[in-house]
Amino acid sequence: MFDKYLIRYITEFLKSCTDCGVYDIFNGYHICCVCKKFYCNKCIRKLHLDVCYLDRETMAYYCDSCNEQ
Repeated sequence: MFDKYLIRYITEFLKSCTDCGVYDIFNGYHICCVCKKFYCNKCIRKLHLDVCYLDRETMAYYCDSCNEQ
């Protein structure tokens, strides 16, 4: 039905949430810098990734478990 290259192109923009398993748009944000876990928009609101500003230009996100270490 669909071309395999089209499906691969579409799935490059989607990633599965490590907390609930729902697919969400992968844009490089909502990822813990230490453990590289991806969180969807719904889970990110309840987990509250901590933000650390590095050199006033880049942001680093840390999940609760990595932030405690």
